[in-house]
Amino acid sequence: MRRPFISLAGPFLPTIGFVLLSRASPCFAAPGHVDARTTDTAKVFAYKKTPQRDLSVYLDFPTGWKAQDKRPAIVFFSGGAWSVSTLNQFRTKAAYLASRGMVAARADYRVRKKDGATPDVCVQDARSAMRWLRANAATLGIDPQRIAAGGSSAGGHLAACCSLDGAPNDPADDLKISCRPDALVLISCVTDLATTDRAAQFAEVVGAEVAKSISPLLYISAGTPPTLVMCGSEDRWLPQGKAYVEKANAAGARADLYIAEGQPHPFASQPPWDQATVKLIDEFLASLGWLTGPPTVQVPDGAALEGWHP
Repeated sequence: MRRPFISLAGPFLPTIGFVLLSRASPCFAAPGHVDARTTDTAKVFAYKKTPQRDLSVYLDFPTGWKAQDKRPAIVFFSGGAWSVSTLNQFRTKAAYLASRGMVAARADYRVRKKDGATPDVCVQDARSAMRWLRANAATLGIDPQRIAAGGSSAGGHLAACCSLDGAPNDPADDLKISCRPDALVLISCVTDLATTDRAAQFAEVVGAEVAKSISPLLYISAGTPPTLVMCGSEDRWLPQGKAYVEKANAAGARADLYIAEGQPHPFASQPPWDQATVKLIDEFLASLGWLTGPPTVQVPDGAALEGWHP
């Protein structure tokens, strides 16, 4: 019998409530809705029904957006050690990227404390969210060939798992729709559940073979999506970030690592690191041709992340 999963990454904020403005139908309310409980300007859709609850995705649309657009998009998954999640974690980053012309999404997913979910179930939900965005791209004003996935800690793990051929899928998903991101943004990310020093703990929770199937580090190839990795120098998961970048570069894929000196695992959501990390995300996406012009965010002095190369 598998025991409940134990949080590995420290405390995170509790899950917030949400308002369902639409079901998974591509028709939706006009931009401008405000959810007073989160001071959020996003539009909310239910992208998936599960036995526990409906799962929602919050979308920020840029000024001048039209359903006929083909804009680049990104979906963020929050951290929380697969045990909790909060849609607020990437609220400022999503709003910023929308101000730069993207459609920016934040997807909820099932977690251990609220839903009894294990990490493989979290991965299924992330892959479903990616498929929902791509399936509805024509009415969301999204270019289906320019959808990035990003996240922090366990959320970064979920984003990276969307690129894996052998990761678990929800049985109800239409597998003809790809969940593969066209780029990845990984912050303080866990990329290996199978060979880490806590591999036995993950194996006890999901089984050794499943843990291997959701370990992105083991499947890097020349076809791995372009990836931006950001991590604090004091984060115990930094070696996994370095290994990911080193392996990707050796395989001929692009992966860039930036390190925040002196910073611990949960560094990227608070000022001044919020601004510093969003600037790097902007520059990374601009280097792919997804954004134009210089970043508009102002980064306080002393908050620069240093690039690392294998």
